[in-house]
Amino acid sequence: MASVLRQPIIFGGQGQEPQKTQSKPPREQPPLRYFRPPATDVFHYNIQTKNGVKKDQTIVESLLGGSQIFGKINEIFKEAENSSPQNKPWIMVNLYELQNRELYPERKCPPGIPGADIHASLLNRLIKLHTEGKAHVRVILDNSKQQPRTLHWDPTKPFKEQEKVLMEPFHNDRTISKLKAYNVPFVTYPNEKTLKNHVKLLLLNNRKAVVGGMNWGNHSAVNHDGAVYIEGPDVRNIFHKSYRQDWTTADGKIEEMPGIKPFHQGKIKVLQTSGAKADQGAQNEVLGEMLNQIHNAKQSIHAQLFVMTHKKVVNALIEKHKQLKAQGQEGVQLLVDEGLYKIFPNCRPGIQKLDDAGVPIRFYKENKKTEEKLHAKWAVFDRKHLLIGSANWSSLGLDSKEGTSKMPASSSDEESEAENKIPGKTNHEIAVMIENAPNVAGNFAKQADHDFSYQKGMVELSKPVSWNKLAPQKSWQDQPEREPWKPRKIAADDDARKQDRPKRARQNSNP
Repeated sequence: MASVLRQPIIFGGQGQEPQKTQSKPPREQPPLRYFRPPATDVFHYNIQTKNGVKKDQTIVESLLGGSQIFGKINEIFKEAENSSPQNKPWIMVNLYELQNRELYPERKCPPGIPGADIHASLLNRLIKLHTEGKAHVRVILDNSKQQPRTLHWDPTKPFKEQEKVLMEPFHNDRTISKLKAYNVPFVTYPNEKTLKNHVKLLLLNNRKAVVGGMNWGNHSAVNHDGAVYIEGPDVRNIFHKSYRQDWTTADGKIEEMPGIKPFHQGKIKVLQTSGAKADQGAQNEVLGEMLNQIHNAKQSIHAQLFVMTHKKVVNALIEKHKQLKAQGQEGVQLLVDEGLYKIFPNCRPGIQKLDDAGVPIRFYKENKKTEEKLHAKWAVFDRKHLLIGSANWSSLGLDSKEGTSKMPASSSDEESEAENKIPGKTNHEIAVMIENAPNVAGNFAKQADHDFSYQKGMVELSKPVSWNKLAPQKSWQDQPEREPWKPRKIAADDDARKQDRPKRARQNSNP
């Protein structure tokens, strides 16, 4: 029940009844975030073996929001914890960050967030699985050098002159120290190979995997994000193309990996951005698949994105939207996070150009009380093909290593990009392309429709990109810079006034 502030009682003349000031009705609060329940698709296989044909299948399940994602991760951990000593499982993680409340108390998650308590237990459960000999545990972590964190954003100063503090010299330092203390087998992805190891991947043996955009940080569960659960022989290809390769790239020994064979009939494409092949100038797989899917879309494209800055992708989306609308189809629909757009000028042109071209694009309306953000990195093509993973739609997340990338600007937001450039380094990412999965992909598309257009009274889950409403006749290139976002300023004596307020109210109430 919403609390109502007591108003001072106003007295009139003698003998008159005290009159109470009518309080205003409470403002309508945004509803709890709605996530569609999981949906599944099944791919059937006939596998030729020495003993004849064996039937097998891969199950793909959609996971939306922290409750579903960490709930599924919890199921995988419980399976490992309850396994018999004669059949020790392999549990393998490849993560951008691995935190808990004990090691990182300064990074907090608001109370009551679904999935947050499960996440908080994962690091200690991994260590326990290893120390008690219940599972073969392997951990790959990012250990990239962090940039100073901006303390207070001053819109009158350029980025380089902002007040900053260096929280830690390297990412995951405290986690790495704890893993070393308990002799947990781990490696860190080498900094000379990539700017960051930005992967979010969990594997159990050769049969189960969770891959998507959800980090394992203390505050991650509150974010609007997505992932997929994959169970079946296709997981073997995720292990071979991603995990096994990353372990050896990080100087891990091949003998420390399970003997899992690749699955040549797999229907799920496993895509990477950098790694051993990128050192030889290989083309970025995620970007290539993304542009190919945009080009081949026949009806619609739905996407929810934390970052939308890559020029090739922006131009391809504009061209495809015009083509689809001319054919009477749905076209392109985009929902993006507003946080980086407010702070970094280089994150604005792509969004502005899409809006100017008439592509339906809106900002996700984050919950400011919980500091929630739209952290997703997925797209659905024709409501039946899903591309999802850790790669942001930016040069940092999609370009090949031989290109030029942008240095992350702040450790408080791992994907943010500043203006200074570092040649030859981009993030190491993973994504999966799941084609002909109408239930799973359709579920993501329906979630996109809901978040894009939901409105009940004055409550909306998104808001329009209104950068050019004052001068619609101008192109996006001619627009003046918008006034930067400013945090609310608190007066120096604000705390004193708050403490004195009840006292003054009592004084005013005395006749």
